[in-house]
Amino acid sequence: MNLPTIEELKQQVNVDHDDDDNLLLTYSSAAKTTIENYINRKLYEDSVPDDCSNGMVINNVIKVAILMLVAHWYDNREAVAVNSSAVVLPLAYQMLINPYRIIPL
Repeated sequence: MNLPTIEELKQQVNVDHDDDDNLLLTYSSAAKTTIENYINRKLYEDSVPDDCSNGMVINNVIKVAILMLVAHWYDNREAVAVNSSAVVLPLAYQMLINPYRIIPL
C-alpha cells in the first residue's frame, strides 16, 4: 500500500485548494518517519527487502495513523498553544500503531 495521496491528505484536513499541497506532503513524510521511529520498523510502500528483518509494508492501519498525524499537525502548527490546554494526539492514534511496535531489549 502506498502513502496517502495528496487528494487523501486534503480530504483528511478538509481543504479544497492547492496552497498547502507541499506542506501536507511534508507532514506526510514526517508522519511516516515519526511512526517508523516509534515502532522501530522501516515502512515500505510495496515490499520489504529480504535484508530488512523488521520492515513492514504500509497497510490501511498505518495509512490511517499517517492521516491522523498529518491532520493533527495541520490543525496545531505551533509547539505550544498559548492560553489553551495542551493539545495531544487522540488515543486512537496510539491504538493504531502500538500493535506494530517492536520494543528493543
